[in-house]
Amino acid sequence: MAGETTFSDVQGISKRVYDKSGLKSVLFGNSWFQSKVLFDKGTTKLGDTYQMGVVTQPPNGFTYGGNAGGITTLLQARAMKIEQASLKGHELILREQFAWAALSRAAEAGEGAFASLVGEAYKAMKLAAQTRVEIDIIHGQDGLGVVESVNDLGSGLGEIVFTEASFAPGMWHAVGKGAPLDAFSGTTKNNGTGPLVLYSIRSKERKIIVQYSGTFGSEVAANDVIFFQGAYDGTTHYAPAGLIKQYSNLTGSSMGIDASTSPGWAGNTFDVNGEINSDKAEEMFADLRDRGATGRLWLVTSTKGASKLMSEAKTQRVIDSSYSPQKVKLGHKEVEYETDEFGEVGVKGHPFLKRGQVLVFSAEDTCRVGSSDIKFGLPDAEDAPTWERVPNSTAAEVVLYSDQAPLVKMPKNGLYGSGVTFASS
Repeated sequence: MAGETTFSDVQGISKRVYDKSGLKSVLFGNSWFQSKVLFDKGTTKLGDTYQMGVVTQPPNGFTYGGNAGGITTLLQARAMKIEQASLKGHELILREQFAWAALSRAAEAGEGAFASLVGEAYKAMKLAAQTRVEIDIIHGQDGLGVVESVNDLGSGLGEIVFTEASFAPGMWHAVGKGAPLDAFSGTTKNNGTGPLVLYSIRSKERKIIVQYSGTFGSEVAANDVIFFQGAYDGTTHYAPAGLIKQYSNLTGSSMGIDASTSPGWAGNTFDVNGEINSDKAEEMFADLRDRGATGRLWLVTSTKGASKLMSEAKTQRVIDSSYSPQKVKLGHKEVEYETDEFGEVGVKGHPFLKRGQVLVFSAEDTCRVGSSDIKFGLPDAEDAPTWERVPNSTAAEVVLYSDQAPLVKMPKNGLYGSGVTFASS
């Protein structure tokens, strides 16, 4: 019938709306690690595996000749050791569906009506994908939290209380209602009748409310570790190894290199054993400087931990050139230290860090690799929303795609700290 809206019409107006939105280059507020850990676009030419040569043992074949100037017999060569770190990107796909009638009618009404319908959807999809990538950069393969206790509320709702150390309220609020979850005891998935679906978050009580099927006591229990649905099956991780996983590898194999035989590839761990403060921060910075870390380091902690460090900085605040008699400005987005011993270091509070955790992170020693950063459409297509009809349905679907993983090029220059506690807890 003449004048009807076709898929071609929808695709064209969809691309114009997306191009005008500016979403291609937007990084939302909780994407701090993505802003620091840049995507290595060169890896798209290397096939499905990123290979990087790293020196895990320095050259040591020196001979001291003294000052006589005579002929010296050279000592035995002591060859350096160069190994290949090998890493594949991990795919992440997000689907969203609309009724075909709604898309068709909006497109028929014009670009403004179409943008009003799908513009917020595009933004929400990009935000959700960046949230998942950010969580994977930090917690990939480590889990989202450890269950302290559970309680069946009836009517298909149950509450999960997390341990203080493993709770990250900002992360759960960013993930939001509707996220499907799995509960694991070791390698056994307990929620065999279906996913646990996030219903609400109660930050002050360290708990989330989930919808469940089956018997709640059989679906999740104390000491279980919570993962996103499908991120782990008890044998294989389908999310990449995050910074915590890579930094805390002291003796095992990571990225194809064994830290037990190549100590230069081993990461670092630190037991804070109490509240985080500048003295503990300096200890962690010292550990990394002793192992040869250079350049700017960041201490990244939970928002609660950062609040403690910010309060400490405020008590040391002096009146300087920024003083104004008209306005008092308090608080800090970031705290920076610079000393002869540790160089330039910064402190950042991140809502996705769990309360018991802290990372010391070198951006220059870290990158994201893979075939594709977050984009709409198929991997080999232009970054633009592409709508497709869902078979045997009156719905149309748009897909957002990513294929990436964080890579710590030099694990010895990063640190994972645990055991952070708070006096008020």
